[in-house]
Amino acid sequence: MYRPLPTLTGDISRRQRISYGAISGFAAGTICAFVASFINTWLYPDLPLYIAWPHVFVLWLVLAGTGTVLAGLAANQHDGWAGIVQAAFGMAVIGQLVALAPAITLNTLIFYLVIMLGLSIPMTAIFSPVAYLFLWLARRFVDLRNAKDPNGWRVLSVNIFLIILLGFLPGLYPKFDERAEQAVRMTHALLQEARQAAAADALPAALIGTEGLAEHKDQTYALSQAPSASSTTGLDVTAHYADGYTILCIVVLYPGSQPYVDTCEGRLP
Repeated sequence: MYRPLPTLTGDISRRQRISYGAISGFAAGTICAFVASFINTWLYPDLPLYIAWPHVFVLWLVLAGTGTVLAGLAANQHDGWAGIVQAAFGMAVIGQLVALAPAITLNTLIFYLVIMLGLSIPMTAIFSPVAYLFLWLARRFVDLRNAKDPNGWRVLSVNIFLIILLGFLPGLYPKFDERAEQAVRMTHALLQEARQAAAADALPAALIGTEGLAEHKDQTYALSQAPSASSTTGLDVTAHYADGYTILCIVVLYPGSQPYVDTCEGRLP
């Protein structure tokens, strides 16, 4: 059956739509990576929090890159929902990978893949409006470019605001919850107490015998936290020193019980 070639105007409009969708996705992904990387340093300026710059760069590459591809894919769909659903599924998978990446190991890979598979369908439904919003934004950018409207700055302002919102809200996910904040504060207080100790026998119990502590206890450090690898009810809080030395403390937080620092282990570079 003969099918006429698309008109030049329609082809240009489609390319413009994809371009604006991709740019919107790149901007939203960049904002998301920036917020996710620094949200805790903004909210807790009194805590010396660790920033893993290689991780920040990789996170930006992943989120900005996938945002570009997925939003461009969504913007390519002018009439149908196939691309919207595909883009939403991709957003769901990437979102889970980013959230679960710190906890995934070779031993837990199958377990997390099953979790991701089970969550993909409901999360695709959640992300479908987001994907459609990227299509809507792309259309508005194309209309704004092709129309001579003296009030076009209002459309542009709304578009920019929505892109910031699309990046900012998911970027809040890594924010410390109450348990994480408590664990980091307890470890910080413990290390500060060790700094004031005049002798080894005056150290907090969890730090007695910690290898390398004597040489580092007066030096500055930065703290990070992650789910504990050895305690189902605890968090691993790590103090990072400039020369590569680290102290890993397991903070146990049983529901309804007083939290405590179980053990701390010094690790030489």
